[in-house]
Amino acid sequence: LRDGPADTPLKMASDAGVLLTQQVSPSVVHITSIVEASFVDGRGRTGRREEVSNGSGWVWDEDGHIVTNEHVVRGAKSIEVQLETGDIRRATVQGTDPATDIAVLALGGSRLLPAERATEAPPAGTTIFAFGSPLELKFSVSSGIVSGLGRTAGIRIGAGPRSEGLFEDFIQIDAPINPGN
Repeated sequence: LRDGPADTPLKMASDAGVLLTQQVSPSVVHITSIVEASFVDGRGRTGRREEVSNGSGWVWDEDGHIVTNEHVVRGAKSIEVQLETGDIRRATVQGTDPATDIAVLALGGSRLLPAERATEAPPAGTTIFAFGSPLELKFSVSSGIVSGLGRTAGIRIGAGPRSEGLFEDFIQIDAPINPGN
């Protein structure tokens, strides 16, 4: 691509991916939580210890609200958010939904660049990008396509015998997604 003509379809697609990555990356964050976890030792004794939980998230608005996975911050004693610039800031949990594995954090008073969100689902075959920190490889990007729409996973809304509804209508993608993405 470097030595070929500048107007080939492959070069133009590659350049578009680079431009998109440059535009989106400032809205992606790395999250480190200190959580208290239960354990059982080799003798069957139980206890609690501090562990580190890592993941990624994205900026929802300029006021510093961050969207991440609930399991990354579940039981967190402290949460740090690293911006693409390298700045590290403390965050607090504003709300969680374990059924959909979503959490909202706040970085009080932060003027951040929010991610631009789509207004409708992309059709199957659309090129997509996944940003995050897979396997603690901070600020990574992978790509793929939308494989299908309207997928189901049988996730129940609410708890107890009255939780009849299902939370469904997922977008299936084939971009590599690893823990932390």
